[in-house]
Amino acid sequence: MDKRSHIAGNAYDHYDDSGLLVRINTATSFTRTPARSSRCLSHFTQWRSYEHRVLASVDGQLVPIPINLNCINQLYGLSLTSFELEEFFTQ
Repeated sequence: MDKRSHIAGNAYDHYDDSGLLVRINTATSFTRTPARSSRCLSHFTQWRSYEHRVLASVDGQLVPIPINLNCINQLYGLSLTSFELEEFFTQ
């Protein structure tokens, strides 16, 4: 049971007097919510689409982390396929 005066525990947010959505506690996201849980939670809220991206600043460029094919192509100005990547690094 939640002892707070509002539902959702740490996932709670609200609109302030100026209409901004304010997060009261830390950000909360559900990445793999089982169907039963999502049906239950849907009684209290609407779902928002969210895609988590982490970027690193390398030589003034923002590149995806963990390092992947897009990151390599961006850093080196290339358009390698995954099949060409190994050959690029063994040259």
